[in-house]
Amino acid sequence: MVTLNKIMDAFKAFGTANVFITHYATGQPSDMDDLKESQFPLMFVVYEGATYNVNVKSYSFEVLLVGNTSQLNQVDESVQMVSDMEQVGEDLLADIIAGHTYFAFDSQYEMTSATNTPIVEQQRNILTGSSLRLSIDVPFNANSCIQP
Repeated sequence: MVTLNKIMDAFKAFGTANVFITHYATGQPSDMDDLKESQFPLMFVVYEGATYNVNVKSYSFEVLLVGNTSQLNQVDESVQMVSDMEQVGEDLLADIIAGHTYFAFDSQYEMTSATNTPIVEQQRNILTGSSLRLSIDVPFNANSCIQP
């Protein structure tokens, strides 16, 4: 059975192994402002919850792939960061769809949707990159945890 823990472990394994990512974290997007500049580029996973349909559970995630561009002063460098982070997102999607390395679960699952949006946000840090929203569907048996 594919659980939230297994999915989060797969995200972490991908994020820590990727050469374009310096740091992996989870939480709420506002938590990113507390990170140190040395922790960017960052893969930050936000679990947004699950929806249930007949025999299907859909996990929803936002995967923020961002660099701290506080030091950048040229638009070209910002565009390059967006491009790099989009590529990391596409590599993540390829692994989820193919299930060949990090998302190699022994149970059935399916990525049912994904959208990619460029990010340029300024709070305390100026974050530039990509916001990848995706859903992963797994089988759901409403009787799977009936206690005696």
